Amino acid sequence: MKDDYHLPVITRLEREARRLGIKKAKLAMALGLNEREYNYVSDGWEDLNVSCLTPYVHSIFISMGIDLFYMFTGVYRDGLCLQCQERFINRWVNDIPPLEYYLVDHLVTRIRYG
Repeated sequence: MKDDYHLPVITRLEREARRLGIKKAKLAMALGLNEREYNYVSDGWEDLNVSCLTPYVHSIFISMGIDLFYMFTGVYRDGLCLQCQERFINRWVNDIPPLEYYLVDHLVTRIRYG
């Protein structure tokens, strides 16, 4: 099983977008970023701000077909048992700084039970 957890979230998001044929401009628009801001994040100059990951963005990504489980955990959900899925989610949640956790609590719930 391939594990891309070591890669930044933005890199995993771009891999998913590339797999689905989604252009970077569409990702930037979905995240509410202009092209310059998105390029800073994509090039590693800035981290993807947790406040960009709203329930609205979650809905857009789901409609695009992006695998959010992969985006956040680095592993595709297909073929994983429930215990394995829970372990990968817990690893991701444990790496979220406590001050930012409340901003992504809605995502954790949706990904855990999605």
